Amino acid sequence: MRINIQAPWEINPYLDKVINEKLEKLWTFNQNIIRADVFLKKGSNVGEEDKQMEVRLRTGQGEFFAQANADNFEKAVTMVANKLRTQLIKKKELTQ
Repeated sequence: MRINIQAPWEINPYLDKVINEKLEKLWTFNQNIIRADVFLKKGSNVGEEDKQMEVRLRTGQGEFFAQANADNFEKAVTMVANKLRTQLIKKKELTQ
């Protein structure tokens, strides 16, 4: 799986590692994931849930999308990964 992270600032190595680790775990639910496009944004409000993350997964069975707002990107990636995991599991159950 190829992970493409886009943000209007330079991503630090720690955040890059966290995002990659969380999204690579989705591979266990669908081995046909081709790539993940990750979009990071910061809101204008300092503090409360001003960090936004959107992820679009492209698989052999179609696309999956999730987004989350949190007070930091570590929480946002966890929330997004959980939403995508749920979608992948539902898709797998429907196709069996």
